[in-house]
Amino acid sequence: MKTNKRGISVIALVASITVILILLATVTISGFNTINNSKKISFGTEIYMIQTATQAYYTKNGSTYPTKDAKIITFSNLPNEVKSQFASNGDELVDNQITLYEIDYDKIDIEDLKYGTGKYGANDIYVLSQKTGKVYYAKGLKIGNEMYYTLTDDISFLLNYNNENNNVSSSVVIFEPSSTSWAKSVNVKVKVPNIFSDVVVSVGSEIFTVVTTDSKGNNIYEVSKEGNYEITVKYTEYLTREERTTKYVVDNVDNQAPTISINNEKVAHPSGDSIGYMQITGKNDNLSGIKMVKYDYGDFSDKNIAKSHFEIYGVEVTNDMILIKEGYSKITVYIEDNAGNFDVVLLDSKMS
Repeated sequence: MKTNKRGISVIALVASITVILILLATVTISGFNTINNSKKISFGTEIYMIQTATQAYYTKNGSTYPTKDAKIITFSNLPNEVKSQFASNGDELVDNQITLYEIDYDKIDIEDLKYGTGKYGANDIYVLSQKTGKVYYAKGLKIGNEMYYTLTDDISFLLNYNNENNNVSSSVVIFEPSSTSWAKSVNVKVKVPNIFSDVVVSVGSEIFTVVTTDSKGNNIYEVSKEGNYEITVKYTEYLTREERTTKYVVDNVDNQAPTISINNEKVAHPSGDSIGYMQITGKNDNLSGIKMVKYDYGDFSDKNIAKSHFEIYGVEVTNDMILIKEGYSKITVYIEDNAGNFDVVLLDSKMS
């Protein structure tokens, strides 16, 4: 009587082991890719935030960047693909060196940084090119086998692609103020990707809630406050699970009218059809600055019509003198600041 012995053949065993090794390699590679992508998103989010803040400062401060001392960054044995991170932005390495400027975080109100803190050497800082305005991480960050100094195409792609819903969406908090120039009031639309969790948008103790969600997967918060204020956004990143804080400062609000002082004493000063003048002794605006000072003959002191009238008509004040003309008993003086606040003063122009 024959006995059937069942077992695994050598060929089947080899095939099974091969499949297991392939699966193990795939899982390992996938795991490394997830970790690397997480690092890229963390680095890209931070450098994008600084890039946005430096550009906003540049716009508000007369084309001046928020920088401190110049730094000569020296590289050695950089491969061409890494050098291209600078060249593609319009910045050039000369003899493997480039002069960049250290960013002053205080000027752009940036804190809670993961990189660029200065803890890990002199080059552990964010720097900026005065030529192109591009932000770089001077120390460089090695992720996998690649070295990163700034936003690259692959990092930008990760920042803008949400694999969960196959939609393009931003992976950083976006602030959209109603005005970046001086204004009487500024509202800010805050866009936070809906893949972030534990999101808190606040101004002081006031908490704001989601108003709507856009087609790119961003939750929209609308912040409206009087005067200047600071918005704080706290959230947890969806891949790294790191708690982050981002801030935006509204500092371009001016809702106070400028002031003007005039000496009502008439001074004889014949000039053409002028029979004299009154002297402006002082004018002031503490925030946005004075845009114009005009005057016109007649009574235009009604504030409902003064602004529209003086936008077109009126005489620009020169040498702080308001000229008096024969036949006019009233002169209206108009002063306006760069935020659109204004005041009017009605003068008796009869020569005594």
